[in-house]
Amino acid sequence: MPESHLAYFHRHGFGRADLTAVLRSRNFMAYGLFVEDALAAYALLKVAPTGSAFIGLRVGPEHTGKGLGRFIIEYLYWQASLAGLRTRSTISRHNPASLRSHEAVADFAVIAELPNDYVMIEFPRVRRERPVLGV
Repeated sequence: MPESHLAYFHRHGFGRADLTAVLRSRNFMAYGLFVEDALAAYALLKVAPTGSAFIGLRVGPEHTGKGLGRFIIEYLYWQASLAGLRTRSTISRHNPASLRSHEAVADFAVIAELPNDYVMIEFPRVRRERPVLGV
């Protein structure tokens, strides 16, 4: 993905060492969505010992606006619900695509105002059904 498309994603770096550390860590559950053998979207749940799971998501520029972000958020929310985790995310108020993806999945509560116009949100703790990607 181009650097410009990672403006709001600060969970980790994308160098080989950074990605290797994420994939080896027990704190992260990493996911990839592939279209014709190419990575279309990358997502993760960062699991904390407090029972929270933080969502991270990047959709490639050629795949935005197609509902992939909404599907992946819904899928991560479902995964966290299976484990009984509180699902949270930090979102920039300047990132309307991320806000729309989260809003399309479920109502959420803003639980904290963060520096630099970010908010921390939390989805309600409810059992979810497995989402299906309709393409």
